[in-house]
Amino acid sequence: MTAACGSPSTSSPRASPAPRWPTTASTSCSPRRNFALPESGKISFSASLAAEAINATPYDYRDGFAAVVLCDPHNGWVYDLCTNGDTVFAINEHLAYPGVTSPFTRVVNDPLFGPSATPGQLYHCEITIDTADKRITWQMDGKTVHEELVAELPTSLKMGMGIFTVHQIAEGASRSLRGQGFTAYWRDLRVRSCNRAPGRLPAPIAC
Repeated sequence: MTAACGSPSTSSPRASPAPRWPTTASTSCSPRRNFALPESGKISFSASLAAEAINATPYDYRDGFAAVVLCDPHNGWVYDLCTNGDTVFAINEHLAYPGVTSPFTRVVNDPLFGPSATPGQLYHCEITIDTADKRITWQMDGKTVHEELVAELPTSLKMGMGIFTVHQIAEGASRSLRGQGFTAYWRDLRVRSCNRAPGRLPAPIAC
């Protein structure tokens, strides 16, 4: 995964041939930058995101989607807020890193009460982690996509972006490419963090 703080856009003529890794990505700050999670407080990662799938199956995010990505490169935790232009969803993932005995990729969509999406429209995405409560909240335009209490949190995260597919590989070959394409645009990436200490106020973290 790559960290990014700026206003890059990416475009892919086809969806990614490999599941869960970006086809293209642009970065404007160091990918080595880690954002430490507060010991007892909140940290929020936000960005504006627009996305549109081309010749993809409608409402099938597996064909391709864009994401605001939070990644723990040491232990493989990933938290994404995603859209393919017509669907909004959250991903909570534990990658198959060495020592991870039960990897998973969980996609959560709220079709009745969650936010809707329009292809090409810019949305404000925000992922907030409350380390005191061990709670992660995914929101788009202020509306909750998913909220989850977790047993374990990383100590730091990288922030990035990407275009992905999630079709499973069969017999060693990708099934992702069927002539579809994708375009996405990100801007206004920000990180805010605060500890629950007396007199401590939230402050932005500069990239």
